[in-house]
Amino acid sequence: MRWTTGCASLLLFATAACGGGSGDTGGLEGDEKDAAAAISTYFEGEGMQATEASCIGDGLVEQFGIAHLKDLGVLDEKLKPQPGKTRELKAFSSAADAPKAATITVDCVTVAGVMKEQYQGIDDATADCLAKAFGRERMIDSMAAGLQGLAADDTPAEVTAEMSKCVPDKK
Repeated sequence: MRWTTGCASLLLFATAACGGGSGDTGGLEGDEKDAAAAISTYFEGEGMQATEASCIGDGLVEQFGIAHLKDLGVLDEKLKPQPGKTRELKAFSSAADAPKAATITVDCVTVAGVMKEQYQGIDDATADCLAKAFGRERMIDSMAAGLQGLAADDTPAEVTAEMSKCVPDKK
């Protein structure tokens, strides 16, 4: 089973999969604060939880800066997010940008929550177990590969075995 590809896809679409509200722009000031708020508002409009959206908005602005986000087409000259480039973080496809964007997303989005939404019928304990078994670093690597359009490495047998323990047998 290719857990890696499935889990990376979950995070790529997590930016459109969660819940509602508004966020905090941390230590950002001026245009940076405005840009982070605009990105956060965009993701909230896509259905993401406020805390996750705020974390991603802040993280993208802090990590990449306004000029680079404009160069990537994520923000326009008025600091408004561009849906085609912002949704699913596809603008971050370079070998340098993908791991950074993946790390921000994995650190901001509740992976177990996304798994629960994507795989209807699993409970909190199963979602938590799957997220823990797959692991943060593997999730970042998988998402970075997906952002670059690369095939994610197959999940090692020991990880697949650990994840399989999370799902009860249906007999």
